Amino acid sequence: MRPVVAKPHWQKQKRGIAAPLKAARCPLMPAKFNLQQYWQSFHAWHWRGQSRQGLKLRGVAFSPPAILRLNLWQQGIVLKRTRHVRQRALYGQRLQQWQLDFTKAWLSLLKAGIPQLEALSLLQQQAQHAQVARWLTRISQRLHAGVPLHQSLAQSGAGFSHQYCRLVEVGENSGSLSQILQRIVSQSELRIAQRRALKKALTYPMVVLGVAALVVVAMLYFVVPQFVAMYQQMNAEIPAATALLIRTAEQLQQGSTWALLSLPIAVLLLIPWLLRSALNSAQLSRWVYRLPYLGAYLARSHVLHDMATLQLAYASAMPLTDACQLTARSAPSALMRQHWQQCGRLLASGSSLDEILQQHPLMPEDAIRHVRIGEQSGRLLEQLEQLIATWQQRADDAQGRYLKALEPAFLLLTGGLTAGILMALYIPLFQLGQLVG
Repeated sequence: MRPVVAKPHWQKQKRGIAAPLKAARCPLMPAKFNLQQYWQSFHAWHWRGQSRQGLKLRGVAFSPPAILRLNLWQQGIVLKRTRHVRQRALYGQRLQQWQLDFTKAWLSLLKAGIPQLEALSLLQQQAQHAQVARWLTRISQRLHAGVPLHQSLAQSGAGFSHQYCRLVEVGENSGSLSQILQRIVSQSELRIAQRRALKKALTYPMVVLGVAALVVVAMLYFVVPQFVAMYQQMNAEIPAATALLIRTAEQLQQGSTWALLSLPIAVLLLIPWLLRSALNSAQLSRWVYRLPYLGAYLARSHVLHDMATLQLAYASAMPLTDACQLTARSAPSALMRQHWQQCGRLLASGSSLDEILQQHPLMPEDAIRHVRIGEQSGRLLEQLEQLIATWQQRADDAQGRYLKALEPAFLLLTGGLTAGILMALYIPLFQLGQLVG
């Protein structure tokens, strides 16, 4: 049986002194910066030891070997060996993956009938990352101090979204926390699976495009100058296409040309940031949604995201007005945020959801039709689930068609560029051979 590793020394409190932690200002840093805690949060020690019965044990600790040896000795374990490991901070997709894993483990413990505090204590003891142990310690400390669960999650510094904490609050108050966590897990797994499928589908086309770019640059940089020297020795007449290719190769030899080529690459890298900035403005987001192709794609994906959030909140026994306000907080653009805020106010004043959605210029007609049928039949949740399933299937089919078209498009582009360069290089040789013949 695996022994319980003693709590790291920074998690312990002095007797008679309460030390509640303040809310963190950054998901990855404590509110009050402490150099020692910062250092320990990114370091871990894998240890191996031996119990009094002669059993070989191992585990992970987040305190230095000297304190670890004392803690294990108090548990009847003799420390044999330690290995220091530097742990990276959890952020971005790694943080989202941990949140999903934490929710699944938390849900499994709750389904097993384990009390809330004991379940979090077990998760803390099984933590393999120093930041995770610190976050779970904060949650447990706040729960012991009487802070509600959703506030403890929000103040832990683990980066839980407002939507996540609000749904946990609804489940905590209604007694259906397990059902709500199950819905959160299902929705998160779907989004992560879609992101992974997109990355997997884009890997090969992007590799083909990168190899094509390297081949073209290598031919212009190394092959073309060799042909230029040969043409100069033969005093051959160079066609216009070959002359253009030679000038391009000569420009690549200059450093200023690489600086000019880096400008469009920098613009491409800035496009996501520019889109996010524009979507944070209600006026600019209207123009973004009017862009050809990209605007229509963003509008469909954003409406799908908001309707999925609305369905999740409404399925969690949340009132429809509160569900609209929660959807507004997690909306991906300022225009959608304004719409859902207005939707919540109009619902409170007695308007129907069907009438409100008709005022939104981006809302598709089939969404309005499903909502109207759901309100009239009293089965709004079922209609929302059917609508989201249909939209998700359409989005997956469209994404699959676009990704399948990328690979032959990139291959044609690569073949066209390579063939053009080779033709421009060998046309003078063919003409010279005809003159000699």
